[in-house]
Amino acid sequence: MKKTAWLSAIMMVFFMWHCQKDYVTGRSTFSIMSEAQEVSLGRQSHDTVIAQYGVFEDQELSNLLRDRGQKIASVSHRPGIDYHFYVVDSPVVNAFALPGGYVYFTRGILAHFNSEAEMIGVLGHEVGHVVARHGAEQYSRMTLAQVGLGLASALSEEFRKYSMFAELGTSLLFLKFSRNQESESDRLGVQYTTSIGYDGHRMADFFGTIARLSQGSGQDIPNFLSTHPNPDNRKEVIHALVRDLESQGYKPTITSTRADYLAKIDKLPFGENPHFGYQEQGSLFVPAWRLMFQPTTGIRTQHQRNAVQMDIAEGKAMAVFTVDEKNGNARQSMTNFAEQVKLDAQTAQNVRLSGIQALELKGRVVDQASDLSVTAYFFEHHDQVFLAYGVSETAQAASMQPLIDKALSSVSDLTDRTALNPSAQKLRVLKALKNDSLKANLEALHVAQDELEQHAILNGAQLADPIKRGYLLKVVQH
Repeated sequence: MKKTAWLSAIMMVFFMWHCQKDYVTGRSTFSIMSEAQEVSLGRQSHDTVIAQYGVFEDQELSNLLRDRGQKIASVSHRPGIDYHFYVVDSPVVNAFALPGGYVYFTRGILAHFNSEAEMIGVLGHEVGHVVARHGAEQYSRMTLAQVGLGLASALSEEFRKYSMFAELGTSLLFLKFSRNQESESDRLGVQYTTSIGYDGHRMADFFGTIARLSQGSGQDIPNFLSTHPNPDNRKEVIHALVRDLESQGYKPTITSTRADYLAKIDKLPFGENPHFGYQEQGSLFVPAWRLMFQPTTGIRTQHQRNAVQMDIAEGKAMAVFTVDEKNGNARQSMTNFAEQVKLDAQTAQNVRLSGIQALELKGRVVDQASDLSVTAYFFEHHDQVFLAYGVSETAQAASMQPLIDKALSSVSDLTDRTALNPSAQKLRVLKALKNDSLKANLEALHVAQDELEQHAILNGAQLADPIKRGYLLKVVQH
């Protein structure tokens, strides 16, 4: 019976797949999603993206991205859906697209463009992902893989106990686009960029910039190279695609200059937004929460816009602090948390967590795959509800619990006015002071020695390149 049901499910998957259309080639494409489902998935995922990373509030840059994005969408193979373009508040150099027409640029990638044409090239590339339904294809592959794993679980008791790990591996495998999909988006990006009058060669120039960036960003959003596989000959292929279109009569008609674009990003915040977390002398300050953290040795702390995570004893345990935006008070937060994780509560009491009144809940979460010991706190602080919890395997709870307690109790009220109002780094556009190398000019503009290479990448140049007096340079001011 089970076997028949799963075989029927798989047949339905393949039936839906053959009903989908590739908007570029007109052939059937690998997708089990209708266009309406694709748009719905993008809309739901959009809410998660904005909640986690936030919109960067700069009306001029937002309007620029939206206006240019709509122009590209209008000449694409798929102009009929509603496209949405957003700048998100992350320093990481990345741009990404969700199914159904949702496209995001980080302020970090905007800082690294050296012309509007470079920005347009990446915009065309991301719209290409939407047009070719690459997100829907990846989602469909994940779903089909899970159907296959479900069939194996139904037919084999031995396989069932490993299915959780197999599904995890399958999900991770499809988190990024394939090289074939990237190549298709490059081709579409060049076509769209060139057709609205921009120089497509600048798209290739920007791939030279990202190839120089470190791949180990360690930030909340993966960097461009980790989500967009980068074949060695990518620049050459893009240049060749543009030359082919030029031979057909296409030529740049947009007169926007490098100076025009740099004027738009002058004074752009650079690096982490300190309002949502910054580290200084071993402490983590989160002004948006009016909280600070002082973890002990052996606890590695990472922060995102809406969470602080602590890695304990090299991953043997973890602690997390986050704002609970779904519940109006600490008691509701505690009730919903226990229900959501299916916590077998053992103790619940009122306590003080580093001087903050809180509810404490301790218990276990047991399922077929794991047996976890959980300590959680719920508290209200400056009109926000917070959830903090520590987790370890129950078998290691005796040795891990003291470390979890130290991590959770590392939080305290942030009252220092200076710490509550940190100054952010700014990207300034300044004139080169002399006819000399880029390195000499950066030094004359007081760029530190250990930041010279970063600034060379930021300006799309090499340190040895000759620079004329008066040439505009991007400089990060602390």
